[in-house]
Amino acid sequence: MTLEEEIADLKRIIAAERLAIAGADVRLNAALAGSGAAKPLPDDPFELEGLPKAVRVSEDVTKTIAVARSGRIELLDAGRTGDPEKSGRDYSELSLCDGGRITMALPFRYDGGTVGQDVRKTIPPHLLRYFVFAMHMALRDDGRDLGIFRLCEDDVADILGEPLRLIGGRRRVSSRAIEGVEQAFRDLSEIWVDRIGSVSAGNPERLMQSYQADFGPRHWAPARLALLACKGPGAGRRNSRGKRDDDGPGRFVQVPFPVLRLNSADAAIGIGLATLWRDIITRTVTGPGYHRTTLGEILPLVGWNVEDARRIGLPKMLARAAERLPVIARDGDLGTVEIAAPEPGADVVLTPSATVEAVYRPMIETHQQKKRRSEQAEAEADAGVKTSRRKKRRAAAS
Repeated sequence: MTLEEEIADLKRIIAAERLAIAGADVRLNAALAGSGAAKPLPDDPFELEGLPKAVRVSEDVTKTIAVARSGRIELLDAGRTGDPEKSGRDYSELSLCDGGRITMALPFRYDGGTVGQDVRKTIPPHLLRYFVFAMHMALRDDGRDLGIFRLCEDDVADILGEPLRLIGGRRRVSSRAIEGVEQAFRDLSEIWVDRIGSVSAGNPERLMQSYQADFGPRHWAPARLALLACKGPGAGRRNSRGKRDDDGPGRFVQVPFPVLRLNSADAAIGIGLATLWRDIITRTVTGPGYHRTTLGEILPLVGWNVEDARRIGLPKMLARAAERLPVIARDGDLGTVEIAAPEPGADVVLTPSATVEAVYRPMIETHQQKKRRSEQAEAEADAGVKTSRRKKRRAAAS
């Protein structure tokens, strides 16, 4: 057994011991509280470790990909561009029409037609899922290693939910699963970005990059732009003075970990739904507690392929969406989705999960503080105007 294998075995033993200790603590606390019954252990290992419950990823990346995959080209600016590597290949440049906060070059020829089919071929569902996984790996230690990480079996099993099989007397992730993730990273390296949010690069960057020393293991890292875009409003980090640092260059989405354990097709929709929550969570939590929309409006926003209506018919597409969206939201810990009927104008009511509320709590608190300060400033301004008017009236009377 190699040293790395021994270390991996030790990690599994330590994890099992932590689980046993956590179970004993739960039973002890239940007994002390007089409940007489132990609370069930959480299924999520991150809950035991006290780690984050969601992955941060640039909103501009996920929103642009979701809209493009849906086939709603009217929401995109698209055009042809040269290959960033000057290799003669055709690339297509995409950005959202509502601000153009990202410039993304994808390896296909744009001919002025619908772009959704080309994007779905270039960025299939599993690529989006593995990119979010890569962002977690790069950011989990606050990016201390410049976002560079090594792909490990334990992470693939714990985060992506890949099954462990008995291989050579040990429980391991299959080599096919590892190779699938690495191939996805290589495919992501064919996508280039030179602007995300308010940050642009002097030269285009690969969305994923690989590094390898001579005779050493391969390491991976997302584009630096993608990492910078995750340091923005709502990060909730505290600076040396104890104040929250919410003035980063970008906006990011919080994707709950259970989303990454869904199958790739559902995970892509789950990431789109998490992206939608980024836009509506504040007014939802500070307002009625739910968000109301229609089925026709929500589908392109979460990345559902609306071009399927031409292939299988609109009623069948809507019926499939009405069946799958509530399941994806439930299994991905994104809340509940209630759909009145499989019709374009049917009411859809979204309610966030406790996890979604928790991960966005710093952003919501920041919004509420700004609102209170604004209201206070308006009140003080009104009071000043009233005082000035009283003084003028007294002066005129005297």
